[in-house]
Amino acid sequence: MSLIPTLKPWFGSFSFATAQTNQWRIGALTVSIQRHASEWQVCHLNTGATIDEQATIEVTENTSPLEEGAKCQRHAVAQSNQPLRVLPGLADRPVVTRPLIPFHLHPGQEVRLYVGTSIWLQIYAFESGPLMLDLPVQRPSDTWFGPSSREGEVCYAARTRAILDLQDLPLRTVRATTPVRIKNNGQTPLLLERLLLPIPHLSLFATHDGRLWTEELSIHCDQEMRSAHLQIGKGAPAMTGTTQQLNPPRVLPERGVFTRALGAIFG
Repeated sequence: MSLIPTLKPWFGSFSFATAQTNQWRIGALTVSIQRHASEWQVCHLNTGATIDEQATIEVTENTSPLEEGAKCQRHAVAQSNQPLRVLPGLADRPVVTRPLIPFHLHPGQEVRLYVGTSIWLQIYAFESGPLMLDLPVQRPSDTWFGPSSREGEVCYAARTRAILDLQDLPLRTVRATTPVRIKNNGQTPLLLERLLLPIPHLSLFATHDGRLWTEELSIHCDQEMRSAHLQIGKGAPAMTGTTQQLNPPRVLPERGVFTRALGAIFG
C-alpha cells in the first residue's frame, strides 16, 4: 500500500489495473473505487461528523474495498480500461449563507466578501463520462428561501465568516470560495443577515495551490433599495491568478445580469 502525498492533486485522471482498489478520504467522506474488466465498483461511507474547512484529503492506492456500513454500486462500462476521472463539484441547489455576525453596508459603500460553500465529489468512469457518483463531501442542511411558504425555493443552508481581506482567507480543501462584491447605491444602510448564492449557475476553478474558486458575483442595490442587479463574472476571479477550470455550471444562466427584488437576494 502506498500513500500518495497530500500535495499531489486529489482530482484529475487516475489509471487502475484490473482488480485494483483506490480510496479517497475527504474529511468525513470515504470512497473506494475498484476496477474490473467491464465494470467499476464504487462504495462510499460518510461518518456524518462535522468537518472543518481545512479537513485533510488522502488518496490511498491498492487498498481494500469498503465493506461494513458502506453503500456500494456497480457500473458496467465497456471502456473501463480508460483512466478514471475524479473532480470536485459545486452544490446542486442555491445556497443561503448567513454571516456569523451580521453587518451593515452604509449608503455609497462597496465591499467584497469571500464566502465558502461545501463541495461535491464527482466520479466519472472515464474522461467524458458516464457520471457514476455525485454527492456532497458533507451534506448541508436544507432551508427554504422566499417571501412565503408558497413562493420561494428549497436551498442549502450555510454559515460564513464573510471574510473581507484576501490575506485572511485560509487554505480551504473541502470548500469553494465565491467572491461577492456588494455596492449599496441606496440612501439607507443595508443589513446583511443572509445572502442567496446562485451556486448551480457558477463554474469551479482550481489554483496551483489547490484552492477552489467560483466566478465573482457583483450585486448593485438600486437607489430605492427595492431591487438588486446581480452579475456573474466571466472566468475565474482576477485575484486568483492562473487557474484551471474543473467544472462548468450545472445550470447555464439565461443571461449575464439578473434583476431581482432585494429580498430575493438578501432575504
